[in-house]
Order: sequence, then C-alpha cells, then structure tokens
Amino acid sequence: MNQDIATNPDQSARLIACGIDPKNADLCWANIKNAKGNRMLFALPPYNDDDIPAYSLSRILSFFPLEIEDTSGEFTYTFSLSPSKMKDGSVEWEAEYYSHAVDIFLLSESGASPIEACVKAIEWLVNNKHQLNNIEP
Repeated sequence: MNQDIATNPDQSARLIACGIDPKNADLCWANIKNAKGNRMLFALPPYNDDDIPAYSLSRILSFFPLEIEDTSGEFTYTFSLSPSKMKDGSVEWEAEYYSHAVDIFLLSESGASPIEACVKAIEWLVNNKHQLNNIEP
C-alpha cells in the first residue's frame, strides 16, 4: 500500500506534538511484519501499544478551519491546498491561507506531498496560536 495516502510515523509524531490526539487517527501503522520486514498500514485505529497512529489526508483536512479572521476582523484568509508544477517538472503541494480582499498570504507551506504540506501548515498554525478544528486548545 502506498504510504502517501497517510502520514508516515514521523509526520504522525509531529501532529501529535501539535496537540492532535492519537485517538483522532483513522489509520495505523501496525507492528505486523510483512515479508520485507516493514510495518503495514491498516484502516483501523491503533489497537496495540506499539502501533503508530496514522492520519489520512481527509482526516488531516478536517483539522483546518476553512477561514481565519484577520486580527482586526476586517477580512478573512481562506484555506486552500493545491499542486504547483515546478520549473524542473516536479510537483510541489501548497497549503495556504490567502485573503483575496487584500491580496496577501497569512500562511503558505509547501511539501513534496499534500500530507507534508498540511503537516507543515498545522505546525505553523499551532505555533502561531491559531485554533484547529476538532482540537481542544
């Protein structure tokens, strides 16, 4: 199974460090060794202490507020996640909060995958005291 459909163990640890409860994970890396000796991704929450929570992209997206108000309350920044083609032909994903009213970004984080871009954006939001959806402050 392609692990780009969910966080890898490092990304999961970063989300947990941001205050996202492992119980919010919708997948897990189970400690069941396959023929290659790797962990396997399962579509169920962790059930053993040594299983590692994993979050699908759809679960990660549920943590983002659709909009964030400017501190003055005059305008809002809207969330988007989109791919950008680079000059070398590769694709980079961008998780952004942008205000069309003032043509400015509050946040723009990029990554090689949509999951990595979103994990970076969540880290930025938490570090800058913004409230995530479904997460207690």
